[in-house]
Amino acid sequence: MAFRVFSIPVQGCAASERVLNAFLHSHQVLHVDRRLSEFDGGALWTFCVDYVAAESASPASTAGARRGSRIDYREVMSAPDFRLYCRLREVRKEIADQEGIALFTIFTNEQLAQAAQSRPRSKAELGKIPGVGEGRLDKYAERVLVVIGEDASRGDGDAT
Repeated sequence: MAFRVFSIPVQGCAASERVLNAFLHSHQVLHVDRRLSEFDGGALWTFCVDYVAAESASPASTAGARRGSRIDYREVMSAPDFRLYCRLREVRKEIADQEGIALFTIFTNEQLAQAAQSRPRSKAELGKIPGVGEGRLDKYAERVLVVIGEDASRGDGDAT
């Protein structure tokens, strides 16, 4: 584990904000502590970022296999699979907004990625994805299968 400190004036410094955001996006972040400090010249945000250093990261953690790590699915999926994954995320968001619940209670990003890659055609096939149990199948399988079917009818997916 390592840490890095960033300081950004409250009045804004777009370049500093971009540096912080790029760092957060490109590292496996464990924790961020932020503090607001006021002084005669104004105010300053200070961010202390705990992250997994590249030399201490295991192959599993860098591949995104550990819980809490970030996976850039655009980089690890084919273009057709990624398009379907994005559409499935849109539908998940619609459902979450309608029901007033958290996105991950419907399906996790990993489950949606697996569905986009495997393109299940039935509730039984969708249920083979780890963590997708009867409750999720009963409530959400129909919407997911419709999106996957629409994708297949457009011919966007890879032939299997």
